Amino acid sequence: MKTKLLWPLPVAAGLVVGLASVTAPAAAAAAAGWTVQPGVGTVQAAAGTPDGRELFLWSNGGASTTVSGGGQVVLHARGDLCGGAPQAEVVVDGVTQGRTNVVNATQWWDYPVGANLASGTHTVTVRFTNDAMGPGCDRNLHVGWVTTT
Repeated sequence: MKTKLLWPLPVAAGLVVGLASVTAPAAAAAAAGWTVQPGVGTVQAAAGTPDGRELFLWSNGGASTTVSGGGQVVLHARGDLCGGAPQAEVVVDGVTQGRTNVVNATQWWDYPVGANLASGTHTVTVRFTNDAMGPGCDRNLHVGWVTTT
């Protein structure tokens, strides 16, 4: 799968996260495989994802899944904006890889995060860290799938 880097976004600890438009790959860790922290979200139907479902996080907290492969972790997500973009923190095998603001509200976008991983099976946790509500809006995070490059 080829993606076009549109611009870099700075994140915590000096890491840089790219942003690109995407098409769902067949070999992604789809939303069905998520273990969701109680009370923070759910897996629900969604168009444009490999299995027709997404991880929907409506409150601060997270969910975990496993991915196989090596390379950089790529979060495929979109957000409900409300006074700013939702922030996703990506943790792999217990180590925080970085944070990214999920700025696209209408399409699934690539958000590469962190350093390259060795080949193998990895536990990936995605945490929604900046829940907010305002007049007529509610900030939420939608995760379609997670892959490695």
